[in-house]
Amino acid sequence: MKKHIPNLITLINLLCGCLAIVFMLRGQYYEMFWLIIVAEIADLMDGMVARILRVQSDIGKDLDSLADMVTFGVVPGMGMYIMLLEAGVTEWLAFSGFIVTLASCMRLAKFNSAPPSDNFTGMPTPAITGFVLGLLLSAHYQTFGWDQYILTPAFLFVVTILVSYLMLSTIPMFGLKFKKKGWKGNELAILFLITGFVLMAVFKWASFPIGVVLYVLLSLIFVKKRSD
Repeated sequence: MKKHIPNLITLINLLCGCLAIVFMLRGQYYEMFWLIIVAEIADLMDGMVARILRVQSDIGKDLDSLADMVTFGVVPGMGMYIMLLEAGVTEWLAFSGFIVTLASCMRLAKFNSAPPSDNFTGMPTPAITGFVLGLLLSAHYQTFGWDQYILTPAFLFVVTILVSYLMLSTIPMFGLKFKKKGWKGNELAILFLITGFVLMAVFKWASFPIGVVLYVLLSLIFVKKRSD
């Protein structure tokens, strides 16, 4: 029975991703946000539980990528599509938002065949999802009046291309999973998480895109330095 527990957690991730799409299409963004949070937690926990129970398997690895394809591939693509529509472009042009979904699919396929590593090569799909949904929430709730800048076609087209490039790039990015207990070896991840909570308190929904930009900058500064 215990060998199925990690897969059940992965399926929670998938279910939350499916429901998030439903709520997004209904314009219920607050509910969508919490579903994605639960999905993120499930995505972090399934692998950890599998290691603790010593039931890691190829099926579990493939299932994780399939679930991520929906939650961290279709969801951000749908978010870009909705924002482009709200920015006033034609539906055919709005379909370009799903370039993010295509890039997510390519990234997950590459990640599945890559050797295990503490760090990432290119931007992980959950971070891209946080960035896109942070923009969507900031625009919807008019955080700091940024909606007038976010909901412009030029900005959204640039974001679509940029986040797609980051996912498929070879830029080294630090991992957020703790390697072991304690401070040593986890310094960057701990400091980033603490900073994330501070950003949430100050910038509200806008903290998510700001946090992802900070994540990229820290990765460029520290991860590359470590690898030189």
